[in-house]
Amino acid sequence: MNQFVSFVIPAFNEEELIGAAIASIHLAMKSIRPTRDYEVLVVDDDSQDATAEIARQNKAQVLQVHERNIAAVRNAGAFQAQGDVLIFVDADTQVSPGLVTEALQAMERGGIWGTALAVPLDDCPVWGRLGLAAYNQYHVRYRQCGYGFFFFVRRQAFLHVHGFPQRTKEGEDTALSKLLRLQYGRPVVLHSRVATSARKTRMFGFWYHLRMVWLTIRYGDEAYSRPEICEYRDGALRLASCPARDQKC
Repeated sequence: MNQFVSFVIPAFNEEELIGAAIASIHLAMKSIRPTRDYEVLVVDDDSQDATAEIARQNKAQVLQVHERNIAAVRNAGAFQAQGDVLIFVDADTQVSPGLVTEALQAMERGGIWGTALAVPLDDCPVWGRLGLAAYNQYHVRYRQCGYGFFFFVRRQAFLHVHGFPQRTKEGEDTALSKLLRLQYGRPVVLHSRVATSARKTRMFGFWYHLRMVWLTIRYGDEAYSRPEICEYRDGALRLASCPARDQKC
């Protein structure tokens, strides 16, 4: 595993979780490699809490931005990063040594981009666990899309498609997946799972998620071009948790 690896973490007010996310990366890489041929870059989108300080305490580089757009935040980190391989990890996500090892081995075998199926990191209702298992199959297996909270890609391929689309009605990870799939084929889907927080499941509740899943399945790629779906997805409850309207959360 000779490639230099950059882990890019977008963050806005993530002081509660970001320390554990960074620690999981260091632990994974320490178990894989005796030398530090990787970097952790936290892209702090104008946080008002101790996110940046905690990141530095955990031996991560910090890039300060003021974007209010998750695609732009991810891109800022990627363009600053030095790695041959980019691994995007969200601040509420934790990786394991097996997961990172498998991702890097996939790259060594010629893989271009990929993701992993998700499992809850913390308290998640039963319906959320069942829904996530089903959505894994639909989003990753059927639609062949990567999750933004764990998305790995060769730097050259990322630059070739100009990174995450910054003006899109759909998720930036879905939009990037489409570009990469068109140019390089289907993603590598790892056997190892990635653990990510279920806080959005708890925050928005059962009926919100059920309807969003149904609308996505019913309309497929057309879903995010329909104004009524965008309005429902970006309703008052969801927008209240975002720093600004153009921030995807």
